Amino acid sequence: RFEAARERLTAFARYFPTDPRAGEAMVLASELAGRAGDLTTARDLLDQMLAQYPGDPRIDVALVNRGILALRFGRFEEASKTLGDLAVRVPLSPFLARARLARGVALLAAGHSGEAAQEFTAALQQGEGPLAELGLGSAALARRQLDEASRSFSAARDAGSEPVSQAAEYGLAAVAFHQGRPEEFRREA
Repeated sequence: RFEAARERLTAFARYFPTDPRAGEAMVLASELAGRAGDLTTARDLLDQMLAQYPGDPRIDVALVNRGILALRFGRFEEASKTLGDLAVRVPLSPFLARARLARGVALLAAGHSGEAAQEFTAALQQGEGPLAELGLGSAALARRQLDEASRSFSAARDAGSEPVSQAAEYGLAAVAFHQGRPEEFRREA
């Protein structure tokens, strides 16, 4: 009963705004709205949380979620800015690697493959692994650096989960296509 839980969490924050758990209640309510597919409400709840509880210990979670929601809405510049703000506001956040990964996706989607590669590299160095390799491969492919793309896609395929491996294989097929290797392209595709 996600809807009922969301309503109770929102009511808790509204009726007890000075309670130290009010910010967390808003974040949880937002996550429930997102799970239900109500992205607008999820975003509105995060906006309220960020405005009302700027010093809340879960501000990093709210910023990452807000950036990911902006990505889902196709607002890549907004996502990039929101996720970049996390490093400034909460530089020691345990969510910083995930934020860098999501920011890389936003930058890549906005056509900034060089900056995206920097974010994916930072995410990789901070432990994001196969997803960061997948991002690095995509950024290299966008810049037509095919050998680099092939290395990153291969690393993602070999170490990633099934969905990551499948996406990496698709990337390897694209590399083979651009390198003029039709047999390998057919096999990978």
